[in-house]
Amino acid sequence: MKNKLDYNGYIIYKEEFLIWVNEFGVLKGWEFEFDFVPFNKNKPNDSLSHVQCYTDDKLAFVTVNENWRDTKITDYSIRKTAFHESVEVLFDPLESLITTKKNKGRGRIEVHTLIKLLENTLFNESYIKRFGKIDHHYLSTRINVINDID
Repeated sequence: MKNKLDYNGYIIYKEEFLIWVNEFGVLKGWEFEFDFVPFNKNKPNDSLSHVQCYTDDKLAFVTVNENWRDTKITDYSIRKTAFHESVEVLFDPLESLITTKKNKGRGRIEVHTLIKLLENTLFNESYIKRFGKIDHHYLSTRINVINDID
C-alpha cells in the first residue's frame, strides 16, 4: 500500500482531534468513539477519515482509515485531517439546519468552505505556534482547494 497510516499516526490523529474539541468548548458533553480501519483491497475507502454525527444525542463516531491514498503522511497532514473532522462536528448542527432535500449539496459545500477557511487560518496559525514550520509540500497541494470536500 502506497500511504499507510500506522497506529502511531492514529494516536496523533486522535489526540489532535480531542485538542480541538476541547478548544472549541461548545462540544463539551459530546461523546466520541474512534475506530482505526485497516485497508481492505476489496472495499477501498476513498476518505482519509470520516465523522458520523448524531447531534441530538451529542454522539460522534470518528473513523480513521489506514489507507491515505495519495496523501503524503506527515505530522502536519495527520493533524490537519483531525482538525477538519473536529470542525465537521462543530458545524454539524448548522449543516443540519441549512440542509434541505432541495439544497443538500449546497449546504455541504458552504460548510466545507468554512472548514477550509479555518484550516488555512486557525489551524495553520496554531500548528506554527506549536510545531514551527508547516510541511510546504502538503500545504502547496491543498491550500487553494477551497471546495475540495474530504
